[in-house]
Amino acid sequence: MFHFNSMLQQLREQQNQLRRHERAAALGVLVSGVAHELNNPLSNISTSVQLLLEDDGTSREDLRKQWLSHIDGETERARRIVKRLLDTVRQPIHQMQLYGAARLVQGAALLVHRLLPQDLFLHIEDITDGMLLVDRERMQQVFINLIKNAAHAGAKNIWITGRETTWQESKPINSNNLAGDVTGIGQFTHIMLLHVDDDGPGIPPEYMAQIFDPFFTTQSGGEGTGLGLYLVEEIINEHRGCITVENRPEGGARFSIWLPLERASSDDQTSTCEQELS
Repeated sequence: MFHFNSMLQQLREQQNQLRRHERAAALGVLVSGVAHELNNPLSNISTSVQLLLEDDGTSREDLRKQWLSHIDGETERARRIVKRLLDTVRQPIHQMQLYGAARLVQGAALLVHRLLPQDLFLHIEDITDGMLLVDRERMQQVFINLIKNAAHAGAKNIWITGRETTWQESKPINSNNLAGDVTGIGQFTHIMLLHVDDDGPGIPPEYMAQIFDPFFTTQSGGEGTGLGLYLVEEIINEHRGCITVENRPEGGARFSIWLPLERASSDDQTSTCEQELS
C-alpha cells in the first residue's frame, strides 16, 4: 500500500510539473491576446476623445456627456481585462479556511446579484452543508463567474444544488469535457458535488472542447474576454477538484463541480433559498 501511495504521489507531482509547463506555454497565448483584447476598448476611447478634441463648442451638451460616459465605460472595461489577465498568470497566496458549502454559495450569490438582470431568478436548493477547505474569495469567484456566464447567455433561471457523494458514485460517464485535478479528486473518501444549471440556449457541441481555454468566448462584439471559465477551471484545480460541462436535455447548460470534503455534514441539514435578482 505504501508503494502504491508513493507511486500516486510521484504521478501527481509529475502532472503538476507538466501543468506548470503548460501554464508557461499558455502565458505566451495570454500575452499574445492582450493586444487583441485591449484593442477594442482603446479604439473606442480614441474615437470619443477625437470627437471631443474636434468639438468647437457647438455640439450638444448631451452628446459631450455621452462621449465622456463612453470613455469612462471603456476605461473600466480595459481595467477589467487587465485584472483578469493578471489573475490568470500571477501565483495567488491562498487563504485556506473551512467553509460550509451552502454558506459559500450563498455568499457568492449576495456578491453578484446586483450585477445581473432584474428578471433573472437564482435558486439555491438542497445544498448539504459539508465543510470544504477553500480560499473563500477565489472559490466564490467560481460561482460568480458561472452565474454571470449563464446570465450573459440569456438564462432567466439559474439553479445551484449540491450533495455529498463519492467519486466512484458520481464521476461522469463521459470524461471528454472533464477538467481539473481528475487524479487527485479520486483519492478523497467524501466529495461535494455541485451543479450550476441554467435555462439558457446551451453550448454548441462544437465549442464544448474549448470552453475552458483562455480567450475563448462566444460573445460577439468584443464584449467577453474569454477568461471567466478559464479562471473557473484554474481555481477548481487549485482546490484538488474537477469540473465538467454538458447541455441539459430540457435545455440550457449544466456545470458540475467535484470538490473534496474535509468533513461531511453532521446531519441532513440542507440550505434552500430562492430569490429574484434586483
